[in-house]
Amino acid sequence: MRRAWPERQGEAPVIAEEHVRRLPAHIAGEAPGPGAEEAHRLGFLNGLVPQEDLEQVTMDMAGKIAAGPPIAILLSELLLYQCLESDLEAAMKMAAAAETITLTSRDHGEGTRAIRKIRNPVYEGR
Repeated sequence: MRRAWPERQGEAPVIAEEHVRRLPAHIAGEAPGPGAEEAHRLGFLNGLVPQEDLEQVTMDMAGKIAAGPPIAILLSELLLYQCLESDLEAAMKMAAAAETITLTSRDHGEGTRAIRKIRNPVYEGR
């Protein structure tokens, strides 16, 4: 069985902290690091965008994020930054708390129903 992306169902991705911990501190902290091409080659970037396409790609990405479940997105962002400053045990506890919140949200139910009915979800941030 193929599992849908957690954020599509209104869940906070639990694996965020694991991926952040794999990044060198200078990349995770957004400090100057390797050039974009090298970072992409090493797998730290999903892709590269030509300067002339940057605004459109940014707006498209922002639209996708804005259409997502607000609770899961907020908690995912909080987890991402908190996990940079936490040990693994604390990060896992925070992730479990976030998952409890998102799995009991109305948005999670909406995301699950939308996947089953093959339609786009309408999230309310509840």
